[in-house]
Amino acid sequence: MYSYAFLSTIATFLLISAVSASPTPTDLSPRACTTKVVDTIDYFDKANPTIPFPGYTIRLARTGGPGSNTIRTGLTFLNIPRSATGCTLHLSLRAPPSNQPDRYVKSTTPGQPGPNNFDVFGAASPVTYATTWNTQPRKTTLWGSVNVPYWPGASAVDQNILSTTCEETMSYVLELSDWQQNGGEVSFLHNGAKPVPLDATFSMVYNC
Repeated sequence: MYSYAFLSTIATFLLISAVSASPTPTDLSPRACTTKVVDTIDYFDKANPTIPFPGYTIRLARTGGPGSNTIRTGLTFLNIPRSATGCTLHLSLRAPPSNQPDRYVKSTTPGQPGPNNFDVFGAASPVTYATTWNTQPRKTTLWGSVNVPYWPGASAVDQNILSTTCEETMSYVLELSDWQQNGGEVSFLHNGAKPVPLDATFSMVYNC
């Protein structure tokens, strides 16, 4: 017969072994995303091809018909961590005031609404505060489009435009979509402009 002390020791050993062999619980709690506001905004004007227009204004224009864009805007995000994953470009644009539904969209074609849809392209090189129409980067991938509200009672824009692999520097070129045949302009003030209230914020969201 085994002694009580011996049996007790064996039982304790088996219990410890079973606990040690149990899988470690996985932390399934959601991670907090990191949000970075765009670092550089600069628009390029065909009428002033050697002058940069850095600041807080998103400005786009076309005269009407294919290939008629005359003003584009560039964006650059700097110093995104090398370890960042899952970069998503996001736009928040408040609804136009009820007494000024055309705050963002102006028409130059009589009797027609202004063009209100713009495309977001990748940029082959970074946009800086010195970029001009003559030195603007070549457009690459068409990543997405945004419909800018211009009608009474329109809702705000809260849109993820694209998701892609993160890079330390990420640049984009915005232009009015070429399928729009009418002429006009889209413009709004970005986060950081004065006076408030601000119209919009472009941000990069990652590590979600």
